[in-house]
Formats: sequence, C-alpha cells, structure tokens
Amino acid sequence: IGGTSGFRGTITVKTFENKNGGTIDGGIYIPANTGTISIENFSNTGTIKGRNYQGVYFQGDNVHIKTFENTGFISGSGDNSTNGRFLTGGGVSMSGGTIDTFKNSGTIQSTGTNYNPAGVKLTYTTVKTFENTSTISGTIGVIATQGTIGNFINKGII
Repeated sequence: IGGTSGFRGTITVKTFENKNGGTIDGGIYIPANTGTISIENFSNTGTIKGRNYQGVYFQGDNVHIKTFENTGFISGSGDNSTNGRFLTGGGVSMSGGTIDTFKNSGTIQSTGTNYNPAGVKLTYTTVKTFENTSTISGTIGVIATQGTIGNFINKGII
C-alpha cells in the first residue's frame, strides 16, 4: 500500500484482514512518506511472516490506524531492517503515525538479534490503548521510543 516516493494522495482502507488459515510470507509494509493512509480495522487471525524483515511495518507520520488486532501469529526479524535513523526491526514496527487501539491476543514475536529488535517496536508513534492478553516476545518485548502510550494493559506474557 502506498509507495516510497511520489505518493501524495490519500488511501482509506475500511478493513485489512488476513483470515484464519491465511498466510502472508514476506511481511507487510505500509509507507506514507508524503501521502496519508487511514486504516479503520487491521485484523490478523492467520499467519504473517516477515523473515529477515518486519512482520508488519507501518512507516510515516500520516499513517492512522483505528484498531490493530492480532489473534493469529506475526513474526519478523529485523536483522536487515533500518530506515535512515530508525532501527525498525521487529514483529510489528511503526515509525510515526497513530494507533487508537492495539490489541494482541495471539503471538507477536521478533526472531532477530540486530538493531534492538522487539516483538512490538513503536518509534515516534502515539498509541491511545495498548492491550496484550497473550504473548509478545523478542530480544526486547515492547519498546516505545519518542512516542506515547496512553493506556498500557498487559494480562499476558511480554
């Protein structure tokens, strides 16, 4: 979705869904360097594998997600994941932008060892409510750098 140069418009996605039994092998990258991307519902009940990169990576100040929900499996490394001054490796990574509600009741993991990979890595990102009721793992479980998390609820394992 979007592009790394020249994209200046607006993309609105009502529901982005990877259903149970579905597999995305190679990760998901959603950049909005110059345009705007709004996602109402991002839902994963299947499997997302980023191999040597992030499982899911949202990039840019103009990425807005109302609800991010994982009840499936998301895995990424990050050993090959840098973006200028950002070290973006992890299972789920976001550089800039906002998430209203982040819910994990599945598994999110980072398998990498380079660039401070985390299960969930938030850089310059605002999250209103972050809730984990299952497992988030990696060299670092969850890291938020230069951003804010309004309500952090953990009833699982990090």
